[in-house]
Amino acid sequence: MSSGGNHDTARPRRTSGRRRLVAVLGSIVLVCGLIVGYAHLRLHRLETADVAWSSPSVTGDTAIASGRVYTYDPNDGLSIHRMADGKPVSGEPVFGTWMYLGRSGYFAVLDLDQMTFYSPVGKKLWTRQLGKRDPVAVRPQAIGDRTVTFKDCTGTATCALVTLDADGSTVWRKSVDADAPFPYEHSEDVEQPATRNDRPSLRLVPSVPVQNIDGRLTALDGTGSPHGLSIEAKDAAIIGDTLVELSHQGDSCTYRAVRDGSELWTSSTACRGGSRFDREPLYVLAFSRRLYAIYSTSTGNSRMVSLDLTTGRATGFDYAYGSGDRTSSTYVYAGENVIVKKDKRRLTGISPSTGKVLWRYADHGGSELYPAVAVTGGTVNVLTAPRRMWRTLALGHTYPKHSITVLDARSGTTVAHFMHESIYGTTGAPDGALLVIADDRLFLVRRD
Repeated sequence: MSSGGNHDTARPRRTSGRRRLVAVLGSIVLVCGLIVGYAHLRLHRLETADVAWSSPSVTGDTAIASGRVYTYDPNDGLSIHRMADGKPVSGEPVFGTWMYLGRSGYFAVLDLDQMTFYSPVGKKLWTRQLGKRDPVAVRPQAIGDRTVTFKDCTGTATCALVTLDADGSTVWRKSVDADAPFPYEHSEDVEQPATRNDRPSLRLVPSVPVQNIDGRLTALDGTGSPHGLSIEAKDAAIIGDTLVELSHQGDSCTYRAVRDGSELWTSSTACRGGSRFDREPLYVLAFSRRLYAIYSTSTGNSRMVSLDLTTGRATGFDYAYGSGDRTSSTYVYAGENVIVKKDKRRLTGISPSTGKVLWRYADHGGSELYPAVAVTGGTVNVLTAPRRMWRTLALGHTYPKHSITVLDARSGTTVAHFMHESIYGTTGAPDGALLVIADDRLFLVRRD
């Protein structure tokens, strides 16, 4: 009886042990499932959550004007999208070597032997043959509302400044000096150029025509006549409808802005900071509300002055945009609202008006090649790689290898994420949003 009793009590123990083993294994499976599910959710959110809209597009340079997004490539042509909802704007096929865009949305496309003028929605208005002349000599200087102004040189000593309207009719034409120097750049920077010699296919041009008269740059009115005050032409920049003079007096860098014929402001800042500035800027980096003048020094280093185009406030820095090496661990970036210094995987946001540190950000993923940085509009875009752990845990699906963390330029806080396999380029958009071109699609990224 006792042995039978012992036999009966042993069987439940083995059953209980099996139940515990099954429970443990089930818990492990559940936890693993939750981890895999979270990995999928996390990566899927990076891929889609902050995308306001996307639309098929060519891959090229991108700019915003008149509530539309223009993306242009000389080989692939032009895509136009409405900024509000991303819907494509149907226009005629557009091809050429360079595209010049005005803030009004009207644009001109220049090829080797002709220039074509288009409406903001891509409707061809007229084509003008250029013959065998150098197209650089006739590139558009300004594009207004239904007008384009360009310098037309028919010979080595004879040139004319010409304004044509949307019908191709001549609004005015006047003789100008063929050898009169132009300012640094008659365009705003749609991306981060390395030097003033970069020639993007799509360029934003001023809205007012100007003429160099005896070394002075003067805006021209609707009849082609000089209008209001002039500025020194040797070192000058034109941003939209504002003429900016860059000059040097003793140990001071001085600046002056003229708009609609009247002086907006004058300002200056010391040109000393451990070494002496050269008297002439090397180049300028121009945005709609800020300009950076980059100078060389006697020591061979570069320095820059940040100029607020609204107030005229000038702030000097003992380093310059482009300092460092993009392929190394340190580099300096400059945008409209922030200067970013990269040191390995650490970023520091600096106020372009005061030089004070605004924020710090550390990227903990990727490899030594990351993070790559772009400063566009009101955002700082950090291109990196999602952590390999999450991509490994997301079983059954292959996720893109590249992601963008979008930081607010002034606070450094994360405002959006975007992930894609092949990211071509980024462009700042209004209200802290970001335009991204990836795999022949245009994405608007923002967190609502």
